[in-house]
Amino acid sequence: MTEAYTVRLKNLLVYVELLEQLRSKGQIGGPLSSHLALHLVAMLPRFLTCHSLHNTLHRSLYSTTLVKVPRTRSFSDSTDHSAEKVLGIIQNSKKLVNNEKPAFRDYWKFVSTTKNTANSVLRRIPIDSIAQFVNANKLNSSTVRGFYRREMIYNLHCDFQKIQELAEKLHIDPELIKSKTDILAFCINDSIKTKDIMIAVEVYLLYYKLYETEPLNNDLCQSIISALAFENPRYDHIHLLKFLELDHLHEIRNTKMTLTRTQIATICNKALALEHSPILTKSVLDRAMNIELTPISDFRNDKIIAAYHLIERDYAINNAAGVFLTWTTIKNYYTSVEKHDPRIIYKLINIFTHHKAYRKACKELVASLSPYFYSNNALLLPSLIDYATKTNNLSLARELMNNVNKFLDKNNTQVVLFSKRCLSSMLRMHLKFKDSNGVDRVLKYIQESFGKPSEENLSSIVSHLVEIKSFDNLKKAVQLVDSFPTKRALLAYASIINKIVEWQIASDDRFTAASLPVVDKLLRRAHIQDPNHKSSLWNIIASLFIKKIVHHRNFQRKTFSSNLYSKGKKLDTANLDLAKLLYLRSKKTQRDSSMIDVNPFIRSSPHKIVLKITDGNRFVILRNIALNAIKGRRKDIFLWCCSELYQHGMPVKELLLDWNMMLDHQMRRASFPERKQIDEKLSIGKLAFISKNLK
Repeated sequence: MTEAYTVRLKNLLVYVELLEQLRSKGQIGGPLSSHLALHLVAMLPRFLTCHSLHNTLHRSLYSTTLVKVPRTRSFSDSTDHSAEKVLGIIQNSKKLVNNEKPAFRDYWKFVSTTKNTANSVLRRIPIDSIAQFVNANKLNSSTVRGFYRREMIYNLHCDFQKIQELAEKLHIDPELIKSKTDILAFCINDSIKTKDIMIAVEVYLLYYKLYETEPLNNDLCQSIISALAFENPRYDHIHLLKFLELDHLHEIRNTKMTLTRTQIATICNKALALEHSPILTKSVLDRAMNIELTPISDFRNDKIIAAYHLIERDYAINNAAGVFLTWTTIKNYYTSVEKHDPRIIYKLINIFTHHKAYRKACKELVASLSPYFYSNNALLLPSLIDYATKTNNLSLARELMNNVNKFLDKNNTQVVLFSKRCLSSMLRMHLKFKDSNGVDRVLKYIQESFGKPSEENLSSIVSHLVEIKSFDNLKKAVQLVDSFPTKRALLAYASIINKIVEWQIASDDRFTAASLPVVDKLLRRAHIQDPNHKSSLWNIIASLFIKKIVHHRNFQRKTFSSNLYSKGKKLDTANLDLAKLLYLRSKKTQRDSSMIDVNPFIRSSPHKIVLKITDGNRFVILRNIALNAIKGRRKDIFLWCCSELYQHGMPVKELLLDWNMMLDHQMRRASFPERKQIDEKLSIGKLAFISKNLK
C-alpha cells in the first residue's frame, strides 16, 4: 500500500466519522438541506469524490430525503460488544494488531456520544492488567497511547487515586499529576511530546464535551494550535479540520480563541498550501481573520493578512461576492482606507468594476481615496480610469484627469502617467468618449515610449471599431487585425468575436452570412499560432459559446407538447442541459489541450464540444447558466450550478449574497458599512425561492 493511498484512507475515515456523527444526531436520514449536501461534497478532497459518491451527494440536492441504511443491530449492542472486545484484548496482554484497533475506536465513540464513563475499562479490570498491556505496546502504537490518556480523562472526577496508581505503573513522573487539574495538561503535553497531535486535539475536545462546566484552557489550546500549524503535508487536511473544531468549541462557549501572530501566520500558510479543498482553505482563512491576537502581537498583522489572502484567492477565481464580504469585514480597520495595501485596493476596484452588481461598492471605494494618493500610484490610477470608462462616467474621467494634473508628483510622471498600463487605460477612455485628439495624443506617447501598440491597445481600438453593429465596421476591424502579427492580435480576435456573438443573440440566434466565416477564420488562425490553447482567448470563447446557447431568448420557442390550451408558455430549455453536459465534459478533459474545440460555433455535433474551463472563466460560465436557469424555471440546473460554485470556493453565504446583488436592485443600491449589515439584509432578503433552496 503506497503512502499516498494510506493518507487517502485516513482522510476518508475522518469523513466517514463526520457522516456517522450527523447520522447519530438525526441530521442524516431525514430531510437533508441543500446547504448540507453542498457542504459534504465540497469538504471532501477531490481525490475522494469518485463519480458515484459525487452523483449521490448531488442527487440529494434535488430530493427531500436521503435514504437511511437500516442497521442490522442496535448501536448499544455493537458498543457493548466492542467494549467487551477491548477488555479481552487487554486481558490477553499481547501485542496489539491492526484488526483489533477498530474495537478501541468503537469504544471511544460510544463513551463520547453517550457520556457514559461509569463502565470505562479502568473501572472494570485490574490496573496491573492495563499497565502491562500499555507498557508492552505504547512505544509502537498511537492507539494504545490514546487509550490510556482517554481513560484518565474518563475517570478524573471519579477515582483520582486510581489514575495516580495507573500513572505510577506506566512510569509517569508523579510530579506531573498531583491533582485533578493536572490531568488534562498532562494528556495534552504527553500527546504533543510523542507527536500524537490528533490525540491531543481529540482529548482536549473530549474533556470539554464530558465536563461542560469547565472553563476552556487557552494555554493548552495554543499549544495544540502550534502543533497543528507545523507543516506536515500528509496530515495537513485533517489538522486544519481539527483547527476548525477547536474554533467551533470556543464559538459554542461564547469565547474567542486567542492566538499569537506566528500561530495565525503558520495556520494561514498551511491552508494556502492545501490543494483540492478550496472551501476548507477559505473556512480556515475566514476564521483566522476573526481570531483575536494576544496582547504582545503586532499589526499589520495576521488578521489583516489573512483577509488579504482571502481577497486574493477570491479575486483569482472571479468571486466578487467573496471579495466584497471580506472587504466589508476589514475596510474600517484602519482610520483611512489608504492605509490598506494598495495592491489589494487595486484588486477591489478591478473586480467590482467588472461586476455590475458591485459597482456601488466600487463607487464608495473610489470616493474614499484622496487625489494625491491615486494620482501617484501606478496601480490605482489606471484602475480608476478603467472604472470611469467602464461605467461611461465622463464627469469622473474629467475629474480624474484634472486631479492628476494638480497632484501628480513630477518624479512620478514617467512611472505612473506614462506607464504602459496607464497609457492603455487612457487610450480606452479617449476611445470611449470619442475624443479623437486624445486618442492621437496617447497613441503618439505609446509610439514614442514603446515603439508599437501592445496587444491590449489593439484590442481596445478594435472594440471601438465594432461598438456599433455594421458590416463596414466589422470589415475595418478585420483588416486592422490582419495587419498585425497573429501573436499580438489574439485579444483583438476575442473582441471581434465577442461583438459578433452579441449581435447574433440580439438577432434571435442567427449568425449573418458574413459574420460566421469571420469567426471561423480568426479562430483557425489563432489555433495555428497557439495550438496548445494557452491564450486567454480560448477562455473567452468558452464563455461566449455558453452565453450564446443558454441565453433566455432561446427559451421562447414552444415545444411540440405545448398547445393553445396551455395555461402558460412551455419553454424549451434543452440548451441548459446541453450547457451542463458541455461543462462537465470539458471539466473532465482539461489536461489535454488538444481536445479543446477550435471553433465550437460550427460543430455539427454540439454535445461533443470541449471547451477550455479554468478558474478564470469557471464562475462566469456557471453564473450565466444559473441566471438563465432561473429565467427558464429550471431549479435542477440552478442548484447544480450552485453546487459547482460551492465546490470551487464559494460558500453558501456568498452564493446568497451574489444572487441577491444580481437580482435585487435594492440590495445593489444599499450601503454596507459593516459585515453585520450584510448578514441582516440577507436574513430578510426578498429572493425567498433562492434562500429556501440554499439553506
